[in-house]
Amino acid sequence: MPSKPWIIKIHVGKNQLGLTDAEYRALLAHNFGVTSSKELTDPEAERLVNVVFKKMGFEIKRPKNSRRPAWPEVFYHKSSLKGLREEIAEYAQRRFGPGWERPLGKLCERIAGTERLEWVNNFYHLKELKAALLRLEVAGPYRERRRGYTPAPGDPF
Repeated sequence: MPSKPWIIKIHVGKNQLGLTDAEYRALLAHNFGVTSSKELTDPEAERLVNVVFKKMGFEIKRPKNSRRPAWPEVFYHKSSLKGLREEIAEYAQRRFGPGWERPLGKLCERIAGTERLEWVNNFYHLKELKAALLRLEVAGPYRERRRGYTPAPGDPF
């Protein structure tokens, strides 16, 4: 039995070519000696789609509006989002000091469109927030030194 994607391609090809059920079964019987696509093997299903159907004019078309994300969010568990939020909060506390919630809220609003870190549920927005905070950590001491700020001993910034 071929895998599900091959069965789907076979039936899409059958419908796109306008084959009746009798014509389709005759085609299977003539080329492969079977009466159903489920009786084919994977290589036979591939040959049916890529050789037989293509000779008949079948083209695999992808809908114009189909866009796949680079990494679907289903790969990221809720706990990883929580851990990333905690890491971002830690970076913000180190960078902004005692009143860290307000500048982090402004950064969240700019990047994710929400004013609270807890409301950001998009993994990519969280990664962007983390990257922005890391850029601020690196750039921060140099900016502050230009203004005449001298960090206390042991201060990471």
